[in-house]
Amino acid sequence: MNRGLSLRELDKMESLVAAARDAVGPEIDVCIDLHGLYNVRDVILLAHRLEPFDMMFLEDPVPPENVGSLAKVTAATPIPICTGEFVVPAGPGLGAELNEELLRLRMVEGDESFE
Repeated sequence: MNRGLSLRELDKMESLVAAARDAVGPEIDVCIDLHGLYNVRDVILLAHRLEPFDMMFLEDPVPPENVGSLAKVTAATPIPICTGEFVVPAGPGLGAELNEELLRLRMVEGDESFE
C-alpha cells in the first residue's frame, strides 16, 4: 500500500508503544505488526522513535514483496524486522526468488541461524 504517516499518527504510535513498555516492563517482549501498509521514509521515522523502547521486532513495516524496501528499513534501524507470512508466489518461481532474497537479506544482517 505504501501510505504515509502523519506527525499525529507517529506521535500516537510512539505513545502507545511507550505505554505498553511502561505497563509490561523490561521482562515482556513488545512488538508491533504494521501490516505492510507504510512507505519506507515514514517507517524509518517511526522506527527511530521506537528504538528507546527495546522492541522485539517490527513486523511487515512495508509491503513484504518489496525486498529492496525491506532492506532499506532493516539497514536504518537496530530493531529487528520480521516478515514472511504474506510472501506467496504470484507467478511461476516468484515465491522461490523472493524467499531466496529474504534469506540473503537476513544472512547479511548477521542472523546465523539460517546458515
